[in-house]
Parts: sequence; structure tokens; C-alpha cells
Amino acid sequence: MSTEVPASGSRAFGRRLLVTLLVLALLTGAFAVLNMLQGAKLTNAAIDTRLATDRAGTTLVLTANQPIDSIADVRVSPDEAVDVAIDGRTVSLAFERPLADATDYDVTLSGVVGTIQPTHSEWTYSFSTPDRPIGVLSRSASGDDRVLVRDLHGGAAGSVLFSAPVIRSFDMTSDGLVAALTVEPDGSTRAWVGGPDGAAELVPPPEAAVGATMSELHASPTNPLVGYTVSTPGTPEAPGLTDALVLHDLSGTSDGAARFVGVFGDKPASVLHWTFVPGTSSVVVQDAEFSLFLVDALGLRPPQPLGRFDEMRGFIPGTTTLVVADPDAGSLIDLATGSVTRLELPLSELADGTYAGRTHLLSPDGAYVQSFSVADYSTGSTRLFSSVARVDADGTTTELFAPATTSSRVDQYCPAPNGRSVAVVTVPLGAVPDSDGVAPGFADSLTTIVDAVTGAVIASSPGAFPDWCR
Repeated sequence: MSTEVPASGSRAFGRRLLVTLLVLALLTGAFAVLNMLQGAKLTNAAIDTRLATDRAGTTLVLTANQPIDSIADVRVSPDEAVDVAIDGRTVSLAFERPLADATDYDVTLSGVVGTIQPTHSEWTYSFSTPDRPIGVLSRSASGDDRVLVRDLHGGAAGSVLFSAPVIRSFDMTSDGLVAALTVEPDGSTRAWVGGPDGAAELVPPPEAAVGATMSELHASPTNPLVGYTVSTPGTPEAPGLTDALVLHDLSGTSDGAARFVGVFGDKPASVLHWTFVPGTSSVVVQDAEFSLFLVDALGLRPPQPLGRFDEMRGFIPGTTTLVVADPDAGSLIDLATGSVTRLELPLSELADGTYAGRTHLLSPDGAYVQSFSVADYSTGSTRLFSSVARVDADGTTTELFAPATTSSRVDQYCPAPNGRSVAVVTVPLGAVPDSDGVAPGFADSLTTIVDAVTGAVIASSPGAFPDWCR
């Protein structure tokens, strides 16, 4: 049987192939023209939503299918200020302040023009930020003390993350664990790290500090690091330790052994106060002479002197700018540059007989929260009216919180790490503090979280010493 193809059939096949190739070429060209007419397209987006609620300057990175020439307008809902940067196919939107917790954000870019085709296009991208936990210490007059943790917007009551007969202090680690100092029946103190499953592990101090009194507990908000100070009695042969700083690395990448932190050489420093620097592996230490030092917690860089100041008052939320104070003025230390600037705060209007408490900055523009108390003696017995107010950069004062009755008073208050809400601790008037001589508290304390702008109540929990207030 012959397998030869007739010439006419070969020519027909060739024509069909040619037509097919022409159609494919036309379709390819049409799609290319269509893509050019549609302009630049958004192909990818990325943002660390947890970091965005903790740090100012967190970036949303948008990637296009072609280099970008210009953008006419950028809108964020709810409204947020952003800095826009274009680099080839990448558009970066840096948020000027930490974002709100548990919030849905919509980002719209209008008039996006690529370098290949001047057609204007519009991009939209949406993301949601996570909720924020808060931990409080609930002291008990009859049972165990408990560390309670709850989400601000979750609606559920707090869960017990750690409990012990006597808890002196606690803090929350970067991965949701709790670090705690307990007081044992013999009066000694121990350090623990516990998790949501209720299990807790003892964190032993260095050999030279076994049996020491522990205090000033802190946990890093960024890295798996915890620390505390230790004091031991001296002997004729060897001097004791006085508030020496001890750090533990909980990452599992090292042996996890505790180590002393020194400012000058390997000698443990006597520390008045200390704190972790958000977003870094560094700590700020105030020694017995009131001098401040920036110290690398991992010992990789030499300590950096920051000057002498009477008080450390924490960081402006979302930044590494440290607030310090002397009797006559406050100052700001930018730990990124080491520069020091005088803190100029707007004055709130105080009525006669009103006493103002400590200020806590909410943002770099100078807005802050402060407590106000007024004593009333007109009824023959003393009544105390207390509240917490926001003072804006222009001096406008807005009350954020006041106890529901005059039978309670404001005891503690501080902003959230992003400055978007404020934790306020109230205790009953006439309440007797517990027997802890280092960190006395009250069994009937209540912590209420309010919005830092409107004062709307977000959540509440029995207990005091919120982990934000460190």
C-alpha cells in the first residue's frame, strides 16, 4: 500500500498551517496591544501586618508588571498618611504611624502610569491587621495569683496563661509566652517562662546569682529575650551583687544560659532601671550614677553612652525614641542617631485644686495622656475625683476615662505599643495594698482599655500591671 500524500493534499495542509500561524500571530499581537492599552498592572503585594501595628514606617510593597513612571493619587481607608516611593516595578508605601489593631484597610492608587504605555490605571489592595493581646496580673487574697491574657477586640474573657501562689511581676514575650517572677514560701524569687498550654519552665540565673532576689523583669517585644536584675548579700571574701542585670536567650539557637550584662568590661553593672529597645536586640541601662547606656543584648557591639538623666519614661509608641526626664525638663533621645532634643509639651488647662500625674507620650507630635485628680472635702469626708485625659499638640484636652463612681480612683495608665489605645487601672478608694514589698498591688484592681482619641471603652479585665506599662 502506498503512503505517498497527493500534492494537492500537501498544499491544503500548508495553507491550513499558514492560516493557523497567522491567526495566532494576530491574537498575540492583539493581546499585546490590549495589555499596553490597559497600562500597568498590580501583580504582587506584601506587608507585615503585625509589624505594621507596632512600628511607624512599616512598608506596603506593591509590584507591577512594568516599571512605573508616576502615580497621581494614593488613598488609604481608614485614613492614614503614607510616604510613596517608586523604584522600577516596585511602589513602596511607608505608613507614617503604627496602624490600628484588628482593622480592615483598603489602599487605592489612582493614575498609575507605566514607562511602556502612558495609559492610566487604578490599583486596589486590601489587608487586615491582627488583634492585640494585653496581659494583666490578677492578685488574689485567698488563692493563686494569675496572669490573664485577652485580645482587645476578640470579645472573649481573658485566659489564664500562668498562675502561682505569689507572682511579683510578669511581662509578655515576642511570641506570646509569659515571663514571670514568683515569690516562694521561703521568700526567695524564681523566674519562669510559660505558655498557653499552662506549662511553665524554670529559668535559672547564673551560678553566681543562685538564691538571689530578682526584680525589674522585662521581655523583649521583638526577640526571644528576657531579663531581670539580681541582688545577693556579700561576704567578707566577696562582695555581693546589687541589681545586676541578667539576660536569657530563649531562641534555642544558643545554650540559653543566663549571662550578666556589663557596661564596663565583664563586670556586672548595678542597674537602677533598664528596658528593651523595640525592634532591636539592644537594651537601655541606667546605672547607679544615673548614666544611660545603649547596650547590645547579645554582646556583639560595645555599649554606647547616652548621657545622664534622672528618669527613663519609655518610648514614643512605634519608635525607638526614648523619653527621659530631669527635675527641670524632659528630653527625647533618638537611639538611631544618638541625638538629644528638649521635650516641649503643650500645657493642659488645670482647674484650681487639680493635681496632674505623669505624662505618657502618644505620638511624635507631642500628644500625650495624663491623669488628673481633684479632692473634695465639702461633705465632711474626702472624695477623690480622678480621670485620664488626652492633651493634643495644640493644648486641646479631651477626657478619655473616669471611674464610674467616686468610690474608685485611677492607679496606673499607659498607652498601647502603637499609641492607639490606653490601659487604665482603677482600684477602690481605701483599698489596702497586698504584702509584696517590691511591687505592691491590690486584689480588686480593674484594667480598662479605651480608645486613645475618643475614649470609647474597648475591653476590660480584672487585674493590674498591664504588660504595656513597663
